[in-house]
Amino acid sequence: MKNIILATTLLFCSYTTVCQDKEHNDVLVADSTWSKEIIKFPLGFAPGIKYQGYEDLRFAEGWKRKNSPDFWTYAFVWNIDLKRELTQKELESDLELYFDGLMNAVNKDKDLEVPKTMALFIKERSSEDISKFIGKVRVYDAFHTKEIIILHILVESHYCKNTKAFMPLFKLSPKPFENDVWHKLNQVKLNSNTCKY
Repeated sequence: MKNIILATTLLFCSYTTVCQDKEHNDVLVADSTWSKEIIKFPLGFAPGIKYQGYEDLRFAEGWKRKNSPDFWTYAFVWNIDLKRELTQKELESDLELYFDGLMNAVNKDKDLEVPKTMALFIKERSSEDISKFIGKVRVYDAFHTKEIIILHILVESHYCKNTKAFMPLFKLSPKPFENDVWHKLNQVKLNSNTCKY
């Protein structure tokens, strides 16, 4: 467990403005096998995403091992100053900026022009408090494989009555939505003390 947290810290903290910041509350709830990280907005690796607040991340135990069923499986929520729901196009643009910035920051091969990220979402359904989007992101994996990978993404945009703001919760894996890894991902929830419906 300590090795996982250390690896996560080394991979992400170098490209962020805040790591394990105790001033920010955990927004996500996951079991103890998931490692966690807090990153403050504006993101150091993607300053073009213009929000204030912070990102709370959870990484599945095997997220960095290519042969693990949990490879590249993680979740994050943006606890930001978002007073309206993000549109499909905004989600696509934000995630393209996010992954382009992150992969360029991580890339060690200075002769390589990192391929651009491509994101595509559709709105699946919505209720009074939650809207859901499903999509895919085609991204260059500068962390592990040095190859293009396809991430399946579920986004739940939660409206929190106590903060009067929207919190987009992102769940990602290269595995399709019917794979067992999504049972694990769907156990990662918003902390009810942070976001009340």
